[in-house]
Amino acid sequence: MKNISTISDRRCPKCRSEVDVKSKLLMIGLRTAPEERAGYKRPDQLAIDECCPQAIHPAPLAQFLRGLYCEKCEIGFIPDDLVKTEVIENRNRWGGVKNENMQAYEALLSWRDSDEPSRRITFTARDLDDARERLELEYGANLIVSLYRKEDAERQR
Repeated sequence: MKNISTISDRRCPKCRSEVDVKSKLLMIGLRTAPEERAGYKRPDQLAIDECCPQAIHPAPLAQFLRGLYCEKCEIGFIPDDLVKTEVIENRNRWGGVKNENMQAYEALLSWRDSDEPSRRITFTARDLDDARERLELEYGANLIVSLYRKEDAERQR
């Protein structure tokens, strides 16, 4: 089992400080079947099966993980060192809790020279340039995009 004292980044994801961060045993739930079937995205939540096996206690304590707790912000969190690589990559691509100043965007995607139907998606990004870059990385350069900030679209004019 990985020792919490060897964690490389002990900063709180909210206040970005290490001052009030303490080691704490946290209970983490399992991912449920309905979430899997629906493709449910939980960028601010973590399931125990998304953690590295060496960080998980043996049964019957398998849902408990030695994590970190920020007493100032009153939130518990699991450092990236204890999370599977593919989970971190997915969170970073679509904007997770640890990314600062993220905003919701909506995009209508169409492809040049393609009969594929248009698709509407919602995702997070730091700014408009970051949003375009994320879309191009995920869907390719042959993309026609109608992109706007969700907050702007919902505001009365």
